[in-house]
Amino acid sequence: MATRNTSEGTCCTSCGQTNCNNLTCGCADHSLTTPCNYTGKNCVDGSHEKCEEVYCENCIANCESKLEFEISSTTSFVIEKGERLSATLQKLVQYIINPACITSGNEILNIMPGTIDNTSIQITWDAVGANNSASALQIRVKIPTAAGWTNITPTLPITATSYTITGLQPNTQYMFSVLGVGTSCTSASIFVTTNP
Repeated sequence: MATRNTSEGTCCTSCGQTNCNNLTCGCADHSLTTPCNYTGKNCVDGSHEKCEEVYCENCIANCESKLEFEISSTTSFVIEKGERLSATLQKLVQYIINPACITSGNEILNIMPGTIDNTSIQITWDAVGANNSASALQIRVKIPTAAGWTNITPTLPITATSYTITGLQPNTQYMFSVLGVGTSCTSASIFVTTNP
């Protein structure tokens, strides 16, 4: 699924991937342990990551044509052109756990942490599809060792793609997921720690 951009200055956005600009994975989320001053230097505007330079989960996308795997005469598993690897992996696992979420269009994919400070964490996810039957989105939070989830109120409109949870404890690990209200479909759960 890695892109095959070959011309100088061709960035991740060239394959229809619009969420791959200025990601922290250019420095923070790679296997190197040395400090990194990555600036997207081989892209014309200097502000986009070039996919050949930075290979992290968030920057690898399917730049080939849309892929469709027929499950039955009425359902398919689809990998869209421009879909990020992180979204595809979440979709595959969700299909294994609850196939109806994917085949019905009720999937909630690519949940990731955004801005983090000592008492708040932002989470983001991809926009849900037009066929999603959820009436709203419910953010859920818990301490990993806790028995159950706490629902954050109020619920969010189905069009939401991010939310900032406030009032958290410093230097504490939390789990977050997004539930489609009226469905049995949830996003993956992510583990995020507040700053000290």
